[in-house]
This record gives sequence, structure tokens and C-alpha cells, in this order.
Amino acid sequence: MAQLIEAERKYALAAGQELPDLAAVVSPGAVSDLELVATYYDAPDLRLTRAWQVIRHRVGGADAGWHLKLPGPTSDQRIEVHADGASARVPDEFRRRVATALAGAPLVPVAVLRTHRREQQLLDAGGQVLAVSCTDDVVASVGGRRERWREAELELVGGDLGLLDRLEAVLTAHGIARVAAGSKIGRALADAIAAQRAV
Repeated sequence: MAQLIEAERKYALAAGQELPDLAAVVSPGAVSDLELVATYYDAPDLRLTRAWQVIRHRVGGADAGWHLKLPGPTSDQRIEVHADGASARVPDEFRRRVATALAGAPLVPVAVLRTHRREQQLLDAGGQVLAVSCTDDVVASVGGRRERWREAELELVGGDLGLLDRLEAVLTAHGIARVAAGSKIGRALADAIAAQRAV
């Protein structure tokens, strides 16, 4: 089981919209296309999502398996714990880490997100990977409802948080703004959470 600090920002894109050229800040690197399927787990009242705590099992990509995401030291950072995906059961360590928020409630599948991702490495002048940019076409299934959207993601690999500011300045100049929800699952479950709060 591995733990790291993930630093990323997400941006809203219109259907078919691409990211602008980022060559003023970084050099473009290798591009890969990925098909990702993630099943998210929460209590029936979605208390983990409301507490910015995420448990998912993802198929596809270099980090396939179980992921636990928890609030990090800044708004751009999350604590991510990764575990092998061979078991169909949520890892016991994940259950322990969210026990306070879960408060005895059961964990159940609450959403499935299918994402077609185009990922590009962003390099410094020496060819070292500083970050990756991702363009994601997402189909979220929550109960019997489906929602589709397109978004972009900038995630640090070897760069610092200042790099995200410089990359974001390019996106802002092209009219691309951050997403309203801080995570894909937050967007997928937004209506369900709002309905619960209205009761």
C-alpha cells in the first residue's frame, strides 16, 4: 500500500474543446489514450463525498486498483493511498482511515464513472516530466441516471505548485475556468447530495 500527496486542478471544457498550446510554459511530451472505469463507494447518505473523502476501485491506467483520497495540506492537494486491486472488497486499511466519517454506516457502490482520457506529459527543457495534462470525456452512472461531460486536469509529477499557476494562466487567457466541483465524483453526486440536504 502506497501513500502520496497528489496535486492537481480540474477545468471545465465544452464538448470537443481542446486544451490550448502550453509550450510557453512547458515542452510537450508523450501522449497516451486510456479507458478508465471507476466504481465509487460511500455510505447510502454520501457522507464520505460530503467530507471530501473518496474510495474507488479503478480498472485501466498505470495506477489501476483501489484508491483512497483524503483532504490534503492545501486546496490543490489530496492525500492519496493506493492498494492492489485484486480483491473485490474495500481494503480494511481504507475502512479504518474513514471510520470516523463513516460512523458505522455501510459502504456501498454509489456511482460508476467511465472515462476516455488523453494524457500528455509536460516536460522541462531537459526532458524531465513536470506534470501531465489530461483531457477527459466522462460518462457518470448514478442509479438510473447518466451524465456526460468533458473536463481537463493538470497534475504535478515533478514540478512545484507554482507550475500549476503558470499553466492555469494560459488556460484562463483562453477562457477555460476551473470546474465548480472539486472532483468527478463530487459532480456526479451533486444532485443526490443537494436532494438529501433539501429533505
